[in-house]
Amino acid sequence: MVDKKEPLKWEKIWEVADAPVFEMGHGTIFCVDRQKELFGYFSKGMLLFARNEVLEAYHSPEDLEAAGKFGYSYFQDKEQYREFINSVKKKQKKLKEDQILFRTQFDDVEDLAVIQKLLANISQALIDVFAFFNMTNPQFTKGLEDHLANDLEQDDLSEAVAVLTAPVEKSMLHHEEEDFFKLLLKYEDVLPDINLETITDYKEFKDALDSHIKKYGHLSGNEGADHWDLQHYIGLLRDCLDSKVNLSEKVTELSKAVENARVNKEEFINKHRLEMPTVYVADCLANLGRYRLELRILWSAYFRMLRELVYKISRLTQIPAYTLLALSPGELVQIDFSKEDIEDSFKTKDRYKAYLFLVKNDVLTKSVYGDSAIAEFNKLVPKPNYDAIKEIEGNTAFPGVVEGKAYCMNWGDKDFNKKVKSMPEGAILVIGNTRPSLMPAIRKSSAIVTNEGGITSHAAIVSRELKIPCVIGTKSATKIIKTGDKVKVNAVKGIVEVVE
Repeated sequence: MVDKKEPLKWEKIWEVADAPVFEMGHGTIFCVDRQKELFGYFSKGMLLFARNEVLEAYHSPEDLEAAGKFGYSYFQDKEQYREFINSVKKKQKKLKEDQILFRTQFDDVEDLAVIQKLLANISQALIDVFAFFNMTNPQFTKGLEDHLANDLEQDDLSEAVAVLTAPVEKSMLHHEEEDFFKLLLKYEDVLPDINLETITDYKEFKDALDSHIKKYGHLSGNEGADHWDLQHYIGLLRDCLDSKVNLSEKVTELSKAVENARVNKEEFINKHRLEMPTVYVADCLANLGRYRLELRILWSAYFRMLRELVYKISRLTQIPAYTLLALSPGELVQIDFSKEDIEDSFKTKDRYKAYLFLVKNDVLTKSVYGDSAIAEFNKLVPKPNYDAIKEIEGNTAFPGVVEGKAYCMNWGDKDFNKKVKSMPEGAILVIGNTRPSLMPAIRKSSAIVTNEGGITSHAAIVSRELKIPCVIGTKSATKIIKTGDKVKVNAVKGIVEVVE
């Protein structure tokens, strides 16, 4: 039971859709012990609540403060920081090895016990990745961000932070975009003649596109559900043709972007005579942001393997995958499928209706499902009133001032993928958080506003790469702003205003 001193104030940190217990537990309650083992940190207060597969994660003020101090101390230790980055690189190598082993074992295996063992191994690898990913969450980098802000003393702090924390190495997403436009440039002369409805008739171009998909399709960055396929790239190609993108200029821009960022950063450091401790913190934030993206790609790949395993178990047992995904990995590994009625034993319908997990001082103090979870959540987190709010404050990721029509999306929207493709050119994108799968919409946006995120978040990194004004960490933008609202985004001051 939760003791009577449990604080009623919780801060919502992130939200995600398509979040059954099996998947979301890997990055949260199942990884608490591993994070403590690897880094020595444990949560002072974390609340997870999901209703109809839309999960919200909350942390107590005490936990956020403790995480900020811990992350600052941990990453200020240069030896620990280097070991952290090296460990991420080792995990990238391990993923490739695990994928080869997985394909070798998965295709022919029909023995449930062997599949369960393979699932346990992949699940543990995913938990390890999440332990590192969570260390790059905004609450852990806030101390570094505050340090940088205090050191700079610039009139335009937002621009200074953007220059100093811009990526100076190409991420996989940058490589993907650059290679895609190089591919289009190579076939520029024939592109106007290609019928996108019958693209398979253009074998050489189709083969080149297939090679690109094979190399980069996994970067969509969702929990095992999506993959950038041929239709995704046909949509991008159609947008390029419609907007008459100058492919040569685009390739030049992308190829020089990182080098330009590096030069701008060096010039800024020299001009303002920044001291080495300040430069170290800026470099640390830039690299943590980059490797956060790489870790997202890793855990997305592991999620895909886990889903394949669950679907195979479903096929062999005739138990719906939907039912299996309501279980924890530990439950799924230990079940004797010949004896248990899973839906009845684990009340899976209640688990899909709602679940709530409460962690306090490293201990899971409450886990409830169904109506009980909803009632408990309503007690712990009072519903806020957003009706009168017209101005929202957040943090600047990339500076600029933009006024335009808002285009709002929530990860739980049933027509979410359709909304991504229908994003109007020049609209202001308003969303809980961004992910690689949102890139088609992000590239069309004139500004980005998110509920969540810090300097190392995907929205922050991408906005700096693409030079799109961006306000992050507003906490409530999607609750206040509606699609079609006229919005002014002041990404210099970190303020978003609903004009009409």
